[in-house]
Formats: sequence, C-alpha cells, structure tokens
Amino acid sequence: MASGTTTTSASWIETAWNGLISADPAWVGVWVAVAIFLFGGVWFVVKRLFRGKQHTAGQINSASATSGQAAATSGNDNQTAQTQGSGNTTNQPGRDQTNAGTVIHGFTPEQFEEQLAKRTQFLADQIKDLYRQQNELMAQGNGGNAKALADIAEALHLAEAGRADAEAKRADLENAYKEQVAELDRLKAELTALQEDGPNLDADRLQSALAALAENRTDEADTLLAELQNSNSDTAAIARQARVRYERGRLAEDRIDYAAAKDHFIRAAQLAPENADYLFKAQSLANKAGDYALGLRYAQDMLALAKRDGEDSLAYGRAANEVASNLNAQGRYAEAEPLYRKGLEIFERVLGTDHPSTASSYNNVAYNLNAQGRYAEAEPLYGKGLEIRERVLGTDHPDAAGSYNNVAYNLNAQRRYAEAEPLYRKALEIRERVLGPDHPDTAESYNNVSHNLFVQGRVEEAEPYLRKAVEIIERMLGPEHPSSKLYRGNLEILEKHLGKTE
Repeated sequence: MASGTTTTSASWIETAWNGLISADPAWVGVWVAVAIFLFGGVWFVVKRLFRGKQHTAGQINSASATSGQAAATSGNDNQTAQTQGSGNTTNQPGRDQTNAGTVIHGFTPEQFEEQLAKRTQFLADQIKDLYRQQNELMAQGNGGNAKALADIAEALHLAEAGRADAEAKRADLENAYKEQVAELDRLKAELTALQEDGPNLDADRLQSALAALAENRTDEADTLLAELQNSNSDTAAIARQARVRYERGRLAEDRIDYAAAKDHFIRAAQLAPENADYLFKAQSLANKAGDYALGLRYAQDMLALAKRDGEDSLAYGRAANEVASNLNAQGRYAEAEPLYRKGLEIFERVLGTDHPSTASSYNNVAYNLNAQGRYAEAEPLYGKGLEIRERVLGTDHPDAAGSYNNVAYNLNAQRRYAEAEPLYRKALEIRERVLGPDHPDTAESYNNVSHNLFVQGRVEEAEPYLRKAVEIIERMLGPEHPSSKLYRGNLEILEKHLGKTE
C-alpha cells in the first residue's frame, strides 16, 4: 500500500506541474492557493518565534535591571531578584556579612548614626517649637483654642516619644544598626511576598521600593508604596491594602515619624482587625500619642485574640501587659495590677529570668505598686529587675541606669535617703558616660541626686547638681519644656534655702 500511495502522489504532482506550465487557469489557481497557504504558515511560525524571543528578552532585561540595582546597594540581592521572577523568593538576611563579621548593607553604621543624630535634633527642635506654640495659645485664654491645644498635645507626646527612642538607639548604636538591617530585610521579604500574592501590583514601583529600602531611603520607599496603595483600592484587595498600610507604618516608625506611623497602623488595624501585629502597633502608637483610651481599645482587642491561644501563651502575656500599660497611664492602677502580674508570670515562665522582657515586666509591676503608694511591696520587684538587667545587659546599659534610678526613687519614697544616694549617683555616672553630658536623662539624674542631697539637709552640695540639670535641659529642650520648668522651680526653692533670693 505504501508503494501505491507514493506512485499516486507523484502522478498528481506531475499533472499539477504540467497544468501550471501550460497556464491552465484551473491549475494556476490551485498553485496560487498552495503558495498563499505555505507563505502564511511560515509567517505565522516565524512571528510566534520572534514574539517568544521578545518576551524572553524582556524578562532578562527586567531581571538584569533589578539585579543591577541590588548589586549597587547590597551586593547580595542578585539571587533574590532572580527568584522573584520564578515566584520562589527566600529571604536570606544572614548573607549581609563579610568574612570579618562586619555588616554590609546599602548604608553604613556611620550613615545610620548621622541619620539618627539629624532626626534627634529635628525632634528636639520640634519639641521646643510646639511648647512655644502651646504657651502662646494658652496665654490667649479663650475657649476657641481647645482643638489646637489638643493637636499640639498629641504632637508633643509623639515627638517626646520619638526623641526618647532616637536617643535610646544612639546610646546602643551597634545593636540599633543591626536591628535596622534586619528590619529592612524583613520589609524587603514582605514586599516580595506582596508581589507574589498580588500579581496585578505595579511591579516597577515595587522593585523601586525594594531598591530604596536596600539603601535605607525609607522616605522614597514610602512614596512608592503610597502610589502602589492608591493604585490598588478595589474592595477585593482589603487585606493587601492593610499590609501596605502596615509596611508604611513600619517605614515611618523606622524614620521615627510617629505621627505618620500612628495613622498607618490605625488604618491597618481598621482594615484587618483580626491581625494581632496590626493591633499591637496601633495601640502602641496611640499610647505614644497620649490617646490611652484608643490604645486601650486596641490592646483589649489584642487580648481577646490572644485568648484563643490560651491564657498561658506568650501572646496573651504581651497583650495583658499592653492593656495594663494603657490602664496605668489613665491612673487606673488597681485594674492594671493583675494584668501586669499575669504578664510577669508568663514572661518568667516562657522566656526565663535571663531575658530583658522579664526584667521590664518586674519593673512594670513595681512601678504600678509604687503608683499605689505600696513602696515596700514594690522594692523587691524593682531590685529583681535591676539584678536581671545587670546580669543580662551589663552595668553600661541605659536600661541598667534606669533600674538604678528606679530603686533609688523607691528608697527615697520610703525616706531611706542614705541608701538611695549611691544608687542615684550610679545612675548619673552611667548616663553621663553612656548617654553623654547633653542628654535629658543625664539632666534628670543630676536633678535626682540634687533632690536626694536636699532632703538630707545637704543643701549646698545639692546646688551645683541642680544648676547642671537646668543648664542641660534648657539647652536641649528649651525653657518652656515641663522638665525645664520643674528643675528651674526646684532651683528657686533651693536658692531660698541658701538665702540667695528674697
């Protein structure tokens, strides 16, 4: 059969060819149709192949551009850029290390320190200006300023909290820098995951945001995320909207822009009220803003969520501690006490006694008892917090200085002034050495040593410490700051006792 088929095909082709040669109209039409069909088929195949090459080249160029950006920043993100294309991104923050153990990222520890210094100075200047505005409004003495005064009060709370946190980072710069690098790696991984979960997101903006993050250009990254957020506002993407808001809040927090962070975190919590991380940040920033009622609401939502994991879980302990913190700030000490104690019990059991969070929890319970006037009960808890911090953090840490100060304050409240004095002096010595002579906490310690000497009747010894406190605080935060007014008032009282004023 195969042989017969070949013969028949050859005979047909010969007949068709002879028809074409003799210009038979019927056979010419057949050949034209065959030619068109063959040409069209070849063109279709070539076009598909060409398009395939164009698409592949586009992917390579995009990955190349991303890799180039990453190489210019960290030198380690080429693999991440490539795996983004495959949809299999793995965060590998541990690769930001040289053989010598020096952290390498898109920004150096020196640049990080410079950013912190600038931000600290900006916040100090902002605090001075806000107190000036507040005093001017209060001097006008009319009821129409209530909203403006409330806005200033919130801005002051946030600026004061930001300045304190910036100063704390500067005092522990090495760890603060490592935490910032880890935070940027976390953000990059989250944004990459966001791209995989939302394929319709603007990939160019997202990649630009990742490149900005690698160099700690958080302002630029936030602008890009804002554009991304605004371009994806469909109701089906609420969870993604909440994530973008949360990440923008983290960026603002890294910049120590707590006003922006508060807005983002609260919006994230509103969009996704079942997310404990969003609730935690929302209550934390509300607390920093002095809006303790709002903070309490989000903290209670946290507690309700944590209860699902059991009342002995670490999440429950953290939530209980935050509820207590907001209650304490409202003067509701008796309500806060059992929650603080619950947090301490969980932290001690789960984290152990060699953990900074356990030390802080001891300090919280003691502070709560002190506020209730139960000084003798608070004393051993303050002592335990100090003992843990000394052992875990060392005596050259600001938190250790804070514990020395707290124990001394508790002893002072019990009129055990001679016992309190060396602890107040120890706190001052650490703060002056670790934080520097121009730090508000150092000024506080000068004031506290002065007060301790004053109540012991050693007024002349107390005077130079108090003058130093006034000089530091007025220079750093301005004469209108509450601490400036307090220390200045203390100095006036002391001078009367010395007969230096009428």
